[in-house]
Amino acid sequence: MEIASAYVADASDKRQAIKELITLTDPEAILEKSGYAASVKQAAPRPH
Repeated sequence: MEIASAYVADASDKRQAIKELITLTDPEAILEKSGYAASVKQAAPRPH
């Protein structure tokens, strides 16, 4: 849900973003465009 919210929030065309989420033809692209994966990598604790 957080990925979808981030994807729609960053989209210039919110309706198109929602359509892309519903059809989900390229989940990797949606993850990349959402910026969610990058934010999780930055917040992840580093192993000691």
